[in-house]
Amino acid sequence: MSLRLIVLITTAVLTSAGAAWAGVSTWAVGEGGLPWEPQSEVSAAIDFEMPRAIQPYGFSADENIIQAVKPWEDLRSTSPADFTAEGTAQVWNNTAESFSNAAIVDGDSTTSTGETFKKFGAIQIGRIFYFDLGASYWANRIVFYPSPGAREDFVRGFEVSIDDGQHFSKEGRPEYEVLKRLEITPEPVVDIGFSLQLVRFIKLRILAPNPFEIAELEVYGQGFVPRASYLSKFIDFHNPVNFGNLTLRAEKWGEETREGAKVSAVLQVRNGTDDTPLVYYSVDVETRDEQEISQDEYDKLLPEKAPGAAIIRRGPIRYDSEHWSIWSEPLRIDATGTSVVPLDFLPGPRRYFQFRILFTGSSTEVIRVNSLWVEHSPALAARCVGEVALLGQPDPPRGVATTPTGVEATFTYDVQAEFNSQRSSGFDGIRIETPGRPDSIKLEMGHPLIEVVPDSMEVEDTGLELYFRSNRVTLGNNRPVRVTFKTTPLLYNTMFRGWVLDTGGNLAQPIFPGNANQEINTSSLQVFGSLEEPLSYVEMSPNPITPNGDGRNDQTEIAYGIVYLLEKVAVNIGIYDLSGSKLKAVFSGRLGSGRYREAWDGRNDQGSLVPPGIYLCRVSVDTRAKTFSRLKAVAVVY
Repeated sequence: MSLRLIVLITTAVLTSAGAAWAGVSTWAVGEGGLPWEPQSEVSAAIDFEMPRAIQPYGFSADENIIQAVKPWEDLRSTSPADFTAEGTAQVWNNTAESFSNAAIVDGDSTTSTGETFKKFGAIQIGRIFYFDLGASYWANRIVFYPSPGAREDFVRGFEVSIDDGQHFSKEGRPEYEVLKRLEITPEPVVDIGFSLQLVRFIKLRILAPNPFEIAELEVYGQGFVPRASYLSKFIDFHNPVNFGNLTLRAEKWGEETREGAKVSAVLQVRNGTDDTPLVYYSVDVETRDEQEISQDEYDKLLPEKAPGAAIIRRGPIRYDSEHWSIWSEPLRIDATGTSVVPLDFLPGPRRYFQFRILFTGSSTEVIRVNSLWVEHSPALAARCVGEVALLGQPDPPRGVATTPTGVEATFTYDVQAEFNSQRSSGFDGIRIETPGRPDSIKLEMGHPLIEVVPDSMEVEDTGLELYFRSNRVTLGNNRPVRVTFKTTPLLYNTMFRGWVLDTGGNLAQPIFPGNANQEINTSSLQVFGSLEEPLSYVEMSPNPITPNGDGRNDQTEIAYGIVYLLEKVAVNIGIYDLSGSKLKAVFSGRLGSGRYREAWDGRNDQGSLVPPGIYLCRVSVDTRAKTFSRLKAVAVVY
């Protein structure tokens, strides 16, 4: 899936939130819409103080960062399950004492750890307090002190260590570096100054046996955070809808950054049919049988390796790719203006929508997002399915339409709608995306199919649109539709995407591959080139992958076959981003005919994990005659 930017302008005229024309409405957040903060599911280092905009946090030297990153989650004596995930600020300790860690980050010097660490005869050496700011901030000063009424019960010896949030051990824990260590503390107020640097994790270790209390820990710094993120809640439209354009207005904010610094906001979207993109499974530890369960049921089970007699334990958590689309290709916003993006690539109709924005800035300049608008309209039908076949070949071998690449062929495109209520208005047009300008176009409708003269037709180099207003397809007139046309496939794998249209003003609805005609046996919108090359197949599984180190779907296996070769030839496998830049050389060598497998673990040539998104795997075979290659898309999600 890709976000295609169709216009970038410096000003825009936007309709008000909730405005509607024909059947199209808008959901909006920011200027002219809902406030940003209540629509957030998880945010890291996002400043919500501005009434109708979001941007990364920025601080002056006298602002306490601890107070800006509220609310703090008090984990008491339990450490986080995942240190690498950004978002909620968290505080915890290594003791079994029952007290509120939140008291030392609440901004109130009269609340503190109290009497917890003042018990008679107790040795306090080794107490440790941990602070996770939730994101990395530019900091140069850490301060902590007791309450005004307990000035003598201050920490008499300490060690403060920090981590920037970018360096973790193999187990995924912060790699702390000691910032300052004092065996004897001379004053109640500890004020540690250091050079400006990124700080996310802070560890305070007590080195003295004396009783103590801590009322507040404060962190100070200066400048914008280098990275921030905003993840929306699942936006519920209450009924399945189709999606139109997304409009985002942004501006650069702050002092002009130094030359070469990357200042941007990256947008991604997805949609689904239910309120979670995850599927939870239990596992029988004896038989290894898995059973899909609810999240509540999952949370009540013991982890698989936890001690206990229970046979049914927590199993894997998988991405629900059947009911949720994967995150779209990132759209980069790096200038002041308004971006309008068509969302016609999203499957639909679907009820739920979600977006996320990743901010990357310098210490002096960031991108500010003022508003985000999403067009939507009611479903034209519960579902529309389509299938493509070569004319005269309704039942191709293995159910796959195959034709020589670069040779004109005649195709049939069958569409069948499914309706489940009168609320769906139906459609009176169809759009088909083709690899070149189509011709010899014919429209047929009904069962049996009868040729119908379109009310109007538009033909372009990228496809066609047919309108049949006088033969509108509805619940009461649910007639099959067939479009026949000639075009020339230019790629080995050609996808004929399609949409049904409504001249009444509702948004287009995508056509899913499926069984649209009982006499056609492809159930697909894809057409393949004939197999006249040494690469017989390329397959990738699992897809998508989640290389987060949990041992499940951390890498994809690239399986491929080489045929027709009497001698070894050069074979290369690489991973590319959608711009064509090579990220990883997976394999390079000489092979003969046979079946082979390689693996990709989601990392580039430098060993770093690639960002979430869609990537292309290219397998090429260089023969004496020519180079043959195949591309396969693979998704990386976290």
